Amino acid sequence: MRITYPELLSGRRDRYVPSKGRTATVNKPKMLIVHHTGGTDSAPLADSSNFTFDQCNELHRVAYNFKSSLGYYVGYHYYIDKRGIIKQGRADTDEGAHTIGKNSVSIGICLAGNFDATLPTKAQEVALAKLLSEKLTQYKLLPSDINPHRSYSGKTCYGKKLSDNWARDLVKVDLKARALEMIKHAQDDMAQAVAIISQLN
Repeated sequence: MRITYPELLSGRRDRYVPSKGRTATVNKPKMLIVHHTGGTDSAPLADSSNFTFDQCNELHRVAYNFKSSLGYYVGYHYYIDKRGIIKQGRADTDEGAHTIGKNSVSIGICLAGNFDATLPTKAQEVALAKLLSEKLTQYKLLPSDINPHRSYSGKTCYGKKLSDNWARDLVKVDLKARALEMIKHAQDDMAQAVAIISQLN
């Protein structure tokens, strides 16, 4: 069963709680929180893999009307569709609207899909690993600073089919590949430096 946009609109209004009625605070990222679009209250295992950024944006606009500095209403900072395409909904410094109590100290990343019923696409995994690696480096965070939404809520998000370490494990592979590439470049730079010094002597 696929989720339709009206089903999501009618069933999930309590999912995100932004800072209604006050000025948004500045976000100072200390963690990365990963989400999935999930199902609805009436169809918790429904397929939401085709749920788009624009549909999510409209859902959050109607439910919360909490606009980001980028002009979107989506509560996540980043949204990854099933093709692995990343769309930014909020500046990293914008307060999020994705995890109660953590919206001013985290970056929220959502993957389209219901991982209580299915698994992310390979393209989503590749995109997520790259994005997480970049954000860990940018904010000097550790893989242990990556958590599923369920760590801070009574929900199953980012899905029962994925372990709590799933996103951390994805990024460890990417970080290891990046580190090996850095070592290779350092070795090449060292060899070039040695060649230059030997020519100067």
